[in-house]
Amino acid sequence: MIAGWCIALLGMLLVAGCGVDAPSIVIVYGDPESTKLTVGVDTCNRHPLVNAAETTEEVRLTVTADEPSGDGGEDCRDSVDLNLETPLGDRIVVDDSTNEQVEVAPLED
Repeated sequence: MIAGWCIALLGMLLVAGCGVDAPSIVIVYGDPESTKLTVGVDTCNRHPLVNAAETTEEVRLTVTADEPSGDGGEDCRDSVDLNLETPLGDRIVVDDSTNEQVEVAPLED
């Protein structure tokens, strides 16, 4: 009886531990005068998508990606270009998965 409970508990723990965390934003490049943002994410070639929810005070970024396939390779940094509805201006950029502000680096030429 105890063995059955242990096996059931172990199974629940294994299933609970198999969830995939939301992809993290590593860096954002942009210019206050531009509507273009380039978002660097650690998704290991999992076809990331970035969506922006814009207000007058912030741009909140949400990253989604395919499930890991195990063949992401060594390079886990992916880049996604995003066009905002209005120029970035003095709005802050927020990573929706962490609810933390992300620093915006100047666009590289």
